[in-house]
Amino acid sequence: MIVPISYVLKALKSWMEDVGLTPNIKFRSGDPRVRIPEHLKDSEIIALNIGRDACRNFVIDDDFIGFDTRFSGNLFSITVPITEITEIYAKEQSAGALIMWPDTIKFYYDDVVPNFGSDVLKDDLKAKLKKKPELKLIK
Repeated sequence: MIVPISYVLKALKSWMEDVGLTPNIKFRSGDPRVRIPEHLKDSEIIALNIGRDACRNFVIDDDFIGFDTRFSGNLFSITVPITEITEIYAKEQSAGALIMWPDTIKFYYDDVVPNFGSDVLKDDLKAKLKKKPELKLIK
């Protein structure tokens, strides 16, 4: 039995959010079905935050990921075919999965955090992982 990659993406996104990490995806932008803002279309590979604080109306099925997000204060609808997604990863550390189509997924995680998600994590590490990112305005 083959598990659709959409289930793996959903599971990893949920896990990352549950432990306080920021889920991001990387995808190829060349497919005409990819809907992204014009200013992103020059890049061959796009990385976007798909965490619950960064996007709204997140939908994932066996064919597409879709969500609404803001760039420079303007709302955009993003649509990406599942087959164009190449990676899902946590912004804060090396944890995620590389997706090699049509049917290979390579999971990875930072060796500095053994048994991630279990009781082995120390309280101070849990606090660091749950800390919200800080933004700095540069003029």
